[in-house]
Amino acid sequence: MKEISIITVVRNDKEGLINTYKSLKSLLSDKIEWLVIDGASSDGTLDFIKDISSSYLAWISEVDQNMYDAMNKGIKKSSGRYLLFLNAGDMLKETLTSINIETKSSDLIFYNIEKLDINNNKIDWTLPSDFLTQISELPIVPHQSTFIKRDTFEKVGLYNDKFRYLGDYDFFCRVVCNKENKFRYEYCLEKTISSFVCNGITFNYRLSLRLMKECAEIQKRYFNKINKKMIVVYMLKYLSSYIPGHLLIANYMRNFLKH
Repeated sequence: MKEISIITVVRNDKEGLINTYKSLKSLLSDKIEWLVIDGASSDGTLDFIKDISSSYLAWISEVDQNMYDAMNKGIKKSSGRYLLFLNAGDMLKETLTSINIETKSSDLIFYNIEKLDINNNKIDWTLPSDFLTQISELPIVPHQSTFIKRDTFEKVGLYNDKFRYLGDYDFFCRVVCNKENKFRYEYCLEKTISSFVCNGITFNYRLSLRLMKECAEIQKRYFNKINKKMIVVYMLKYLSSYIPGHLLIANYMRNFLKH
């Protein structure tokens, strides 16, 4: 069994996948494998994957239902004791050997993450030290810098691909609210291990009402109520999407809201 499986989901984002690969290629070894789950890309992504010469790479290229369906395929194909999900475009900033994963035993290990704006400028943002206590308010757990022990999925199930946008939020709420297992958490927020550009689906503010609907369903399921702060945040994001230059405004909003 490997120590770490890095799972990357991609569809028609060759440039993003190249950046992800550059950040982790020197780490692939007997202890660290890379799994690329491609959603039948047509932009040359698959050609790039096929050209990578590494015995530590495994890949699938086929149509999937959505991102979380693809992530589940990666989980099933992986062999690592811990899983880390880096989508195409996400990049590692640490060597991973520096975190001594072999000595870890917690079910979820949280590291800090660096956010970049659409111009690749660092956003002045810090992950709150008590973010799990705020999980009933907003989806703030960074899956790109969270190591999840594989048997956590065996205990609570895979990502619910019913949710197109917030399947990871549903998963983390399921873990936090699980009463049958005592999951152990470890916070290592002094170390930033990954970075990502805020340009994905959840940062497309025109989709905010759809995200709000999913978020409300998840909150009601696990916490029996819908958080008012969440509604305000998503409504502001949606309304701002109709303002010219709203992506730049979004960067300021993220700094202001720390989200």
